[in-house]
Amino acid sequence: MVGLVNSDIREIIRLTQTPIIIKTFRFGKYKDQVITEVASKDRGYIEWMLREMKDMDSDLRYTLTQALGV
Repeated sequence: MVGLVNSDIREIIRLTQTPIIIKTFRFGKYKDQVITEVASKDRGYIEWMLREMKDMDSDLRYTLTQALGV
């Protein structure tokens, strides 16, 4: 990595550790629907996902938690 300095590397590491907010569901009952809208109309579904899906992607878990305001 020619040309990268320590501050660049630290920034890259920080960015890779920052959760990404996912806008729409990519699968399931609400595929292609906006997650925040689903959270407003079917909070129970989001809570179920958080409780039951043990192998959920960390970005999706973060997004769902944020959508519920938890």
